[in-house]
Amino acid sequence: MSKHRLIILAKAGPGTNILFNSLKEEYDIEAIVLEAPVSKTEFLKKRMKKLGIPKVFGQILFQLSIVPLLNFTSSKRKKEILEKYNLDDTILPLEKIIRVRSVNSDECMVLLEKIKPELIIVN
Repeated sequence: MSKHRLIILAKAGPGTNILFNSLKEEYDIEAIVLEAPVSKTEFLKKRMKKLGIPKVFGQILFQLSIVPLLNFTSSKRKKEILEKYNLDDTILPLEKIIRVRSVNSDECMVLLEKIKPELIIVN
C-alpha cells in the first residue's frame, strides 16, 4: 500500500518538528509550508488598539518576567515528556520547507493546487 501524500501548514517551532518527525514514516510529506511570523511591532499595535495600552503593557511585563522563568523551570519536564512518548524534535529538513507570507495568501493557494496533496495538516 502506498503512503498518502500530505502537506503540513504551520509556523516554525518544536511542535511542528515533533509533528513532522511523527508522521514522516507513515506518510509521504511533500512539503512543510511555514508561515512567516507577524512582526512584534505590528502585533503590539493591533493588540493595543483592541485591548488598550494598560492591558497590553501588563501582558508585555508578563512576557518579559514570567515566561522566561516558566521556560527555565519547565525544561526538565519537557525533556521527560519527549523521552516518555518517544517524541523527536529534530529540526525540519530544509529541502521540505517552503516559506510563505501567510497560509491564507494566493501564493499558498497556488502552491496547494500545484502539489495536490491528499491530506493537509494544519498545525
